[in-house]
Amino acid sequence: MTLEERMSSNSRGGSVSSTCGGDTHFAGIEEKSGWLQKWTNYLKGYRQRWFVLDSHANLSYYR
Repeated sequence: MTLEERMSSNSRGGSVSSTCGGDTHFAGIEEKSGWLQKWTNYLKGYRQRWFVLDSHANLSYYR
């Protein structure tokens, strides 16, 4: 499944923005994405999420 398909699907997602502010672009930094483990709560523990770090240092994740 492509990133576009994941983002347009009905899955819930979240994001975390960098503290740099503005429309900062980090030269030479390419988009990175992959599966990571995210802590949800004590009952469910860690859950696998698809994380995306874009060239503007925005970190997003999707179920």
